Amino acid sequence: MQTLYQLKLNIFGTQTLIEINSLEVEQRLQKDFASFLVEKLSREDFKFKVFLDEIPYNLLPNLNSSKQSINSITYDDGDIRYNDYYKEALSIYDYKQETCELYSLDIDRLHEIIYLIILSRTGKLMDKNGHHKVHACGVSKNSTSVITMLPMKGGKTTLFSNLIEDKEVEIISDDSPVVGRDGVIHAYPLRIGL
Repeated sequence: MQTLYQLKLNIFGTQTLIEINSLEVEQRLQKDFASFLVEKLSREDFKFKVFLDEIPYNLLPNLNSSKQSINSITYDDGDIRYNDYYKEALSIYDYKQETCELYSLDIDRLHEIIYLIILSRTGKLMDKNGHHKVHACGVSKNSTSVITMLPMKGGKTTLFSNLIEDKEVEIISDDSPVVGRDGVIHAYPLRIGL
C-alpha cells in the first residue's frame, strides 16, 4: 500500500481534499496553494487522488471519443469523463461524486494537470457561491481597490510591472483577483503569471 500524503484546501469556502502518493508533488501543490491550506475540512466538495505511477489503462473502458484537443482525447461515460493525455497521463473524473483520479509517470505533467483541474473545478463552485475570478490585475492604493481588465496583448503585464514599482501600491493579484458578491476585491494568491 502506497503512502498517501494529504492536502486540505479551503478556497473561498470551497473545500477540497487531495491525496497524493508523491511527496514531491504534494510539496509542489502545497506551495501552489499555500494561502488556502487548512488543518480540517467540514466537508469535501471535491476529492482528488493523484498518483505518480504507471497509467492503468485497464480503467479506460472501450468507448468512442467524445472530443479531441491538442492536449487530450476525451471519453464520456455518463457522469464519468476519461481524459487520455496522449499516453502521458490519464484522468478519471466523476462529476456526480466530484472525485478525480489522475495517473502519470511524468511528475511535471502530473503536477500541471492536477493544478489546472483544481483551479477549474473549484472555480465553478466559487462562481456558484458568489466569488468570481476575474482575468485582471488587482491593486489597492489609499484604501481603494481597482481591477484592470485588458484584452490579450493589451498591456496588463506591463501595467502591473510598473505598478509594483510604486511603494504605495499594494498588490491584490497579478492575474486573477476574486470579486465577491458584495463587490469586495480579494486576493487569489497563486503562481505569479509574469
